Amino acid sequence: MPKVFNGGQKLSPFLFMEIDILKSKIGSLVEGFLKEDYEDAYFMVGMDLSASALCRVYIDGVEPVKYEVCRKLSRHLESYLDENLWLGEKYKLEVSSPGADKPLTDPRQFTKHVGRSCELQEVSGNIHAGKLIKVEEDQVTLETKNKKEIAITLENIESIKIVLSFKK
Repeated sequence: MPKVFNGGQKLSPFLFMEIDILKSKIGSLVEGFLKEDYEDAYFMVGMDLSASALCRVYIDGVEPVKYEVCRKLSRHLESYLDENLWLGEKYKLEVSSPGADKPLTDPRQFTKHVGRSCELQEVSGNIHAGKLIKVEEDQVTLETKNKKEIAITLENIESIKIVLSFKK
């Protein structure tokens, strides 16, 4: 039952649950569904949750994310959100791939971008630009403009952003 305050206005239960707990609950649902229905083909790479009950879930995979996967995951999440009212009675849910402008944050994303130009940010804040030439179990290797190779361990990577080029 939603909480009530001045003037009888209903408040979403979302306002009373810690956002980190809610993200964890939704994240567990996402990961469980993707593992059960798609094994290791797809995985969650991010989630945005706003106080206005807008939930955006980003998934990626070894292959490009298909619309059908997003649709099925969305329906799965809706059934839990509707039943438990974690975001209240009115919410907006979006499930999609992260898009070309979002940084790669999960090492499982790196492999499919070998050969592409990127900008890598280390945890320390250092930024390196170059072509992603190798992804290994514990590190990635970039080739800079001057053909120098830089190997960076996965634990030191904050994110990798693919540099889009529209040259022919």
